[in-house]
Amino acid sequence: MGWDVWVLDEARPADWRDGPHQVPLPPLPDVPLIAPSDVPVRLAAGNWLIDLAPSPQYRRGHIAGARFAIRSRLPADLGASAPPLIVTCPDGVLARLAVADLRAQGIPATALAGGTAAWAGKIEAGDGTALSPFADRYRRPYEGTDAPREAMQAYLDWEFGLVAQLERDGTHGFRVVGP
Repeated sequence: MGWDVWVLDEARPADWRDGPHQVPLPPLPDVPLIAPSDVPVRLAAGNWLIDLAPSPQYRRGHIAGARFAIRSRLPADLGASAPPLIVTCPDGVLARLAVADLRAQGIPATALAGGTAAWAGKIEAGDGTALSPFADRYRRPYEGTDAPREAMQAYLDWEFGLVAQLERDGTHGFRVVGP
């Protein structure tokens, strides 16, 4: 299946770390930061607040007035005449990376120090304003439709029965591998 497998023969329990896996990050770029207390003044001056949180998290709660965006789409979604930006995300890390990218393209941007977690002001739920489409997560075929629950269950029953159906058919070249 194209997988490389390695076995570490000399591993000891002391070699393993406890706790959740921490993804190693590159050094964060040195970008301008804005204190949460300065955000209202900047917004009143016409800055836009951009939130790079995953869309489900953005919909559960974002800083009032923040616009949802996907980092990789941000320059295209902003268009040619972007106002100065304040960029945030849950912990502030992705915002700093995005600000470095935006500034390299000549787009004025600062990152919210500490990210959305540092915000003590109003949080709102819902779709808010989206610069990017909410297309950052896979949606199962039955999510967000008005299909009745019975139809969804019938589909799943059919899908789970495919192996038995193939065994009865006998006109194909498929075989089940594994348990």
